[in-house]
Amino acid sequence: VLPRERPGSKHVYHLYVVEHPQRDDLAKYLVEQGVYCGIHYPTAVHEQAPFARSRTVPSGAPVAVERSRRMLSLPLYPGIRREQVERVSEGVHTWLGARV
Repeated sequence: VLPRERPGSKHVYHLYVVEHPQRDDLAKYLVEQGVYCGIHYPTAVHEQAPFARSRTVPSGAPVAVERSRRMLSLPLYPGIRREQVERVSEGVHTWLGARV
C-alpha cells in the first residue's frame, strides 16, 4: 500500500513505516536477509528528555508508547531500484508467512 498523493503533488517517499507487535524479530530477520531497516522513533516523543516535564501530554500516553514499540521503517528513498523494493517486500512477506 502506497501513501496517497494529493492532486498536483508528488510524494517524496521519505519513510515507509509498518507496525507489528514483533517488530524487533522482523527487523532482525530482514537484516539477516540483507535488508537494512530502521527504528526512527524508538521512544515515544513524550518520554524523550526535552518533553519529560511537559504538562501537555496525557498521563502515560499508552497508545503512543505501544506504537513506538511496534513501528519499523523499511528502506525507501527516491532512487530505490525495483529489485530492492521486491527484496524488501519478499522479506516481509516471507517472515509474516512463517508466522501464520
